[in-house]
Parts: sequence; structure tokens; C-alpha cells
Amino acid sequence: MRQPKHLLLLLLLIQISFSAFAQKRELRGVWLTTFSNIDWPQRNHTPEQQKAELIQILDLYKKIGINTVYFQVRSQCDAMYQSTIEPWSADLTGTQGKAPEPFWDPLEFIITETHKRGMELHAWLNPYRAVANSNALPYFSTNHIAKKQPNWLLTSGSLKILNPAKSEVRRHVVNVINDIINRYDVDGIHFDDYFYPEGNLNDRSDFAADNRGFTTIADWRRDNVNILIKEVANLIKRNKPWIKFGVSPTGIYQNSSNPAMGTPTTGLQHYSELFSDSRKWLNEGWVDYITPQVYWHFNQPGSPYKGVTKWWNNQAAGRHIYIGIAGYKVNTWPGWSSPKEIPQQINFALNGELKNIYGVSFYNTRSMIENKNGFKDSIAKLFSKPVLQPLMKWKDSIAPPAPQNLTLIQQGSVVILKWDPFPEDAKKNHQITYNAIYRSSTYPVTMQSKNLIDVVWNANEYVDTAVRTSDSAYYYLITNLDRLQNESTPSNYVSSDRRSMPIVEFRIYRSGDGSFNLSWKDSKPLNATRYVLEKSNDNKTFTAFLDLGNSSPVRLPRLDQIQESVWLRVRREGTDVTGYSESYYHTVKPPIVSAPKPEVDMERITKEDVAEAPQPEKKVEPTSPVTQEPITQAPSTPPPTQTAPPLVPPTPQEPPKQPVVTEVPDATTEFELPVETGEISKAIKEIVKGNNLRINILVVGEVNYLVTDNAGNKVVSGKIWSRSPSAYATLPSSNTLETGTYYIYLDASEKADGWVLEVK
Repeated sequence: MRQPKHLLLLLLLIQISFSAFAQKRELRGVWLTTFSNIDWPQRNHTPEQQKAELIQILDLYKKIGINTVYFQVRSQCDAMYQSTIEPWSADLTGTQGKAPEPFWDPLEFIITETHKRGMELHAWLNPYRAVANSNALPYFSTNHIAKKQPNWLLTSGSLKILNPAKSEVRRHVVNVINDIINRYDVDGIHFDDYFYPEGNLNDRSDFAADNRGFTTIADWRRDNVNILIKEVANLIKRNKPWIKFGVSPTGIYQNSSNPAMGTPTTGLQHYSELFSDSRKWLNEGWVDYITPQVYWHFNQPGSPYKGVTKWWNNQAAGRHIYIGIAGYKVNTWPGWSSPKEIPQQINFALNGELKNIYGVSFYNTRSMIENKNGFKDSIAKLFSKPVLQPLMKWKDSIAPPAPQNLTLIQQGSVVILKWDPFPEDAKKNHQITYNAIYRSSTYPVTMQSKNLIDVVWNANEYVDTAVRTSDSAYYYLITNLDRLQNESTPSNYVSSDRRSMPIVEFRIYRSGDGSFNLSWKDSKPLNATRYVLEKSNDNKTFTAFLDLGNSSPVRLPRLDQIQESVWLRVRREGTDVTGYSESYYHTVKPPIVSAPKPEVDMERITKEDVAEAPQPEKKVEPTSPVTQEPITQAPSTPPPTQTAPPLVPPTPQEPPKQPVVTEVPDATTEFELPVETGEISKAIKEIVKGNNLRINILVVGEVNYLVTDNAGNKVVSGKIWSRSPSAYATLPSSNTLETGTYYIYLDASEKADGWVLEVK
């Protein structure tokens, strides 16, 4: 069906508007090196000292805006964690195989501490390096693989590695990773750049014994590494698919003047010298990201940062590229003396022109602490605002449900936010792990990078001390984030000054037949999802009385049952804010004025100096009844003060992403049986009784919907106007569905959709 030109233009403007406010997402990583105690720990320090030093490092990361830590847990077939497969690292205790005393587990500790700070923790492993210096081999544990399986090793100078050609080596490495992901709550598995070493290797006999059809040893070696990469990818996908898997190879894939083959450089090539085909890993989808170590200054002859970075941007194949930056060279290596070098590299990678580069990572932590040439300070300045992690839609794109019942408590100059904890079973199902906190000094606060103030791990309380509540009002909302930081729709809004929140105007009147009716006006009706009439005996504590749905006016049959005078108000719920009308004292006698007339001064909440808000078009009969069942879920507790807040003029809004839902008399004949094509919407197979059914609409334009019970009787029908793809619509009265089986039918233009819904 063709859309009118003006409608297509409107949709385009809406899309442009939303893209202008897109949430900024970046990986801001750092490598925390434990090998040879480069960054941490001091092996002669006590466990308490090591913990304290680790916390200082993590606090530094948080302060300068880091959101991802690559923690080296296995540098030479040893363990910076409790393992039954490989021995404790000598870098922790001074003796390989010796457990710390008193006992502690650095990996478990750092996972907890990074998550407390809203950061991800990736376990960094060297897959093949077994002995960095063979002169130290006599001091290795008898449980070390080099002593237990010397026939697994290849030697290059003083370096010994596990032979990538051996299937038993691959099984060993996969077992190590399987042990880590099953026992530790890591966010990622990360390999560094050590694969085959440079120089001659004694693996000719392996090639002759099983070349698997390869005619050159170089291709065979690359395939040996490919097999391991693929096996690790499959292991993660089977066990914990939210765990990210990536590799940080050396910065040059291959030296070539042909961009299809590599870069016009003269450095070490990991494709032809280290036998690592990182581009194949991207193209095959085996890795989620590659972090090439582009460890050269911006215009370095032979391997310029600028040119190599641009080449990597073109290799992503739908995955992420993060650029590794050599902080350790600042003011130490030739060409790294300018304090502008690091900011220049960061800005070039993340300025938005290189669309496939989603972040940067810094090596190493020691250089940050030393802060040569203001290295640390330059990062802190550029990363002064927090960001969310880049989305990995190929792993998961389903957003978790929104937080419920956000409230605000002000104690002096401190603002305390609280919200409902998510049930443990639902938390597990949705993998909710983080909350994003948004704050603005103007209404409305939106889910934009400029308003994001923090990302916290699985909380239901947040304390904001960075405000001036004495002379300013602040608005807050929060969202839920899952393990891959898919973001929910927002919670309700709260404000440190409730009087500045938008409210609803309403009035109650009698119709000609003597029944009570209620009508209301909302300054932002397109963002509203439903309205609830609340009552109170003291004008302080309000409880839900009637669900009004979202169509004005409505008949109030239960109002006749009230035997005493009460205070009434309307709670307005929406995608942007939960607000309240002023309260109104409803007296049993005398009755409320009958038949609304403009000249009659009825009990009406309004202000003469406020322009009336436009109302959305509704296709509902004026006396459409609402459910007479009481609402069982308690509403959020309103602020204690009941001073009538002044109304504020409507604030100009961004075009709404929320589809507008309107009732239609009947649409039964327009639908066929559920087909589950996924062309119009994403199926929601079950909801818990009392919850609303929120549908993710995948098309733009008009969508008819119908809900029937198991016997085919219509429960509710209507139309959804979707203003953008992948928008959400809440079906009216779906929270009143009783337990049982229902059928959802959707129809848009020439497409049809549907599924079976279970209400439990």
C-alpha cells in the first residue's frame, strides 16, 4: 500500500529526529597485565595489600571513564584464579603452584569489584604460551603442562609454546576456558597476540603426519589456529551465549599495497608470520570483536596509526573493531613526546566517521598510573561522560522489561533514587545486570548520552551527590540493561521538585441518565499508556480505585458505590513519565453537577493561564465502559506533600517512538489464524497475569490487532499507528486478562502475523 507523500516525509523526519538523539555507545577498555607483575600484583605483598592495590586501580579506571577491563588470568599456562587444571601463577605468590595465604581468588574478587563499578570484566588468556623463558623452567610447578606433557611443546629460542597442531592441546585450552566460564561470572573471553612465534619451528613432522589436505605449511598452521578459535566460539555459544569473545592480534594483518590484502606497511604481519587469519575469524563470525594493537604514532613511517586504523574499519564484516592504543610508549618511544598524540588517536578512532570502530583499549595500566604527558588526564577529559557498551545484535537484541516504581527521596543536598527489585527468576530469564541512571535539569529527561550519569550493577537504589538541590530541580529516569546492554524502555520519571512535573487535568460530571463520567486532558497524550483513578480518605495516602484505560471520557459505574466523601485523583502512566492530577474532594451529597456545560463552574482541575493540550484522535464511543474489577497491584507511593502543583505548558517533544493505540469497534473479519511470520511483530508467547502486553512492532504505519479467547470470542481489538520500526505498543486492558490461552492477530497492509499467548 502506497503511503501519501506527506506521510512518508513525516516518517523520514521522525527517523532523522531519532537518529540525531541516538545513544552514544563505546567500549573504553584497558589491559590489566599480571605477567611479570607489569601492572599488578606485587608478589611479595600480602593478600590484603594486593586487594587494596587492585581496588585503587579499579577506582582509577572508574574515575577516568573506563568501562571494560581485560584481566590477565593465564599468561603461561598458569592461573590467576583457583584451578584444578593449571597451577597458581608465580606472579601472585612468588612460587608457581602455591595458593595465596590467607586464601583468596583474584578473578572472583575482580569480577565482583568491576561489576560494582558498572564495568565489564573479560578474562584475558594467552592460548599457547607455556614457558616465556626456558631458563625458568626448573622453578615451574611439577603440575605445569610443560613438565607433564613436554611432547606438546614447540620451541622458538627460549620460548616454549603449546603446539597448535595437536588436538590434545586444543582440548586442553578449551577445557581451561570451559572451566572459567562455568565457574566465574565473566563478561568476555579475550585472547592476546601470541599465536605461532616468529622464527623456525620444529613442527614439520606434525605437518607430514596430518596435513589435512593442505599443500603449504603456512596454510596448515593458520588452519590449526582457526580450529581453536572456532571451537572456543562454539563452546561459548553453547554454554553462555552472552559472553563476548575477541582477540587482540598485532596491528598489521599483512603488508601489501593492495587494500584487499593488507596495508602499505612494513611491520610484523600476523597473517604470514604469526599464522593468524584474524580477518577470516571476522568473516566467519567466530569472534565478536577484534582489537588490533595499532601501537604506532599517528604518522609513523612504515606503519602509521591513521592508515592502519582506517584499514581495520573496512574489515569488520558485521562485527566490532576496537583499536588498541600504546599508552606505554607515551613520552618514552621516539615520536611519542607530544601530549596531543593520545587525544588525537582517540578522536580519530571514535569521531563517528569510521562506522565499524566501536571503541578503544589502552595498554597498559602502569602507564596510566604514571600519567606521562598527561596520558591519564587526557583519557579522563575525553571520557568524562559515561557511555553504554556497544550493542552486539547478532548475539541478542531483545530488551529487558523496564524498571518499576521509581521514587525519589531528597535528604539535604543528596538525592536517593529507589525502585522495585526485579524478581530473581525474571532477572535470570532476562539476564538483567545493569541499570542506567539518567538525569537532567530540564524536563523531560531523555535517554541520551548527555543525560546518562552512571551505569550501576543490578541495583535498586542509587545515591546522587553531584547535584545542587537547594536552587535547582532535577529530573530522573532509569532503565534496565541485560548482559549485552540491550536497554529497556524507561521507568517513570521523578523530580526533586514535584511541582514541575507535568500533571493531568480532569473533571467528573453526571450524564443525562444520571451516571458518573470522567474526562481528562493530558499535556502529552501520545506518550500515555493508561490512566488510573485513585482515592484517599486523608488526601495523603492514595490507592488505586478504577482502571480508566487510556481513552477519555469514561463511565464510572463504581463511583455510585462510594458511601462517604473521598479525595480523588488521576494517575497518568506513560512511556515518558508517571504523573498525577491535583486531588479533588468528591462529596456523596450533594451530587456532582449533572451534564457538563461550559458556563457551569464544575469541580474541574484547570488553570486559565495554561493552553489546553491537543487530544489524540479516538475511535471509542463516549460512554465506553472500563473494567469494574479493582486493581490488585499497589501503585507507587506518592510524595507526602499534597500542595497543588501548578500546571506547566506542554514542552515541545521529539516525535514519539511509542505507537499510538486506538480502539476500533471490531476487526474479527480482517484476520486469519496466527501465522507467526515475524513480519509485523515479535511474538510474546506468555505474560504474567496483571502485566500489560507490550508488542514490538517491526513495521511503520497502521497495524490492526485483535485478541480473542480460546473459544474465538473477541476480547479487545484496535489499531496501532507505528511511527518507527521496532517501536513498542502496549495493548489497552491487556493487564486485566485472566489466566488462560489467547490468540493475537495482527494485520498490516498485505502482511499478517499472530501467535498464541498464555497468561499465567
